[in-house]
Amino acid sequence: MFRKEPSPVPEPCPFHPAPFTFTYNRGSHDCVYPPSRAESCTDDSRLLLRYMACPDVPSTESNVEELVCLASWKEGSTRYLVGQISQVQRRNSIASDEDTYRCFIYKAQHGDKSMSYIIAQSGDATCNGLSSPSDGSRTMKLTTTGSWNITNGSASITHTKKRLVCHSILEQKEKKHIKLVAHVTRGCESGHVCLTFHRRGSSVLELQQGRLWETPQDACSDHQIPPYITLITTSLTPTRCPLIGRYSIINSLADKRRRRQQINIDESVNGEGTSLCAVGGDVGEDETVSVGCGNAQDTIEFKSTCTSTVYTCYGSWQEGGRGFLIAAPQ
Repeated sequence: MFRKEPSPVPEPCPFHPAPFTFTYNRGSHDCVYPPSRAESCTDDSRLLLRYMACPDVPSTESNVEELVCLASWKEGSTRYLVGQISQVQRRNSIASDEDTYRCFIYKAQHGDKSMSYIIAQSGDATCNGLSSPSDGSRTMKLTTTGSWNITNGSASITHTKKRLVCHSILEQKEKKHIKLVAHVTRGCESGHVCLTFHRRGSSVLELQQGRLWETPQDACSDHQIPPYITLITTSLTPTRCPLIGRYSIINSLADKRRRRQQINIDESVNGEGTSLCAVGGDVGEDETVSVGCGNAQDTIEFKSTCTSTVYTCYGSWQEGGRGFLIAAPQ
């Protein structure tokens, strides 16, 4: 018996670490090639099953199902799971409880470099007829797709909407540059991306992220150069500004002269003096820049007749003959 109301709270699926490749059998022969795939979702209680059709096996078809794990328990040495299955490609179709609730028996098998699960699925919304992980209306064998490389104890980044897991490291240079392939999951969509991190300073990173690919081998084979994304830490430490000195902003001088001439004409016509700041003559028009002139040499001050704006330097670097600076107003 499955309780519908109140709605059950899903629990993490017991099959991990996803993604897996898997074979399945619907009562005739194993569908082995092309291999099917099971992929994790951002929500650990969901698993996406991508069934492939095998040309040499009858009753097989390409289909995508989403499994929501609702409850699991153990009786003796037998492990059970109750889940709800939805057809991803036919979400708008009306399905009865008899069509969606299924019972599973599963067994985990640990290998030297892989993890696999033998699973039997019931043919209706009961656990009747299930006796072993290899005997059911549909049987599956899930196998991990390969080893995961863990560097410095850090293998994954999880966000409320996205999860990134390191798959393999391709390049690493003096802790200033690293290129890797990551498995990314967003909702129940997943794939592989090429990530390149550039260390620009103690608090600044730049990231280049490629397009989403199905296989890890294709992720970094894309010849398009992705744009840079600048990342900064939440707790920044001021650093010494580059190009220390005092400078004049030449480009704005001609415009300033025109503004002053117009103000002088207005004063002569009205017969009264008017403050340059009162009419906004220099507001927003900086005349000088002082870089690193304080004791800590970590500030930039833009100064005009009427205003002054000070920025704090947090990191700088050079790339391709250009200089870059991260700064924030005080």
